[in-house]
Amino acid sequence: MTPVLPLVTSCLVDHFGRDAADIGPQSTFEKLEMDSLALVELLTILHSDHGLHIPEDFSALDADASLADAAAFIEAAQPQPAAS
Repeated sequence: MTPVLPLVTSCLVDHFGRDAADIGPQSTFEKLEMDSLALVELLTILHSDHGLHIPEDFSALDADASLADAAAFIEAAQPQPAAS
């Protein structure tokens, strides 16, 4: 599976116009001035453009969540490949 953090960073740069130099794993959504609507839009882009599974309940991701927190949350929600 592709690591999620680089995808989140890429989406923030490409779709939200954030400067890559201002984005790091410990950046919070609040620091990036992203409200709940922007977070929903980010999750929608990650789902539609990259095929990531996004749980319906993502209330754990609030303004204080870091990008590393968000990436770990999304990675944990991905289906595991079936054992052979």
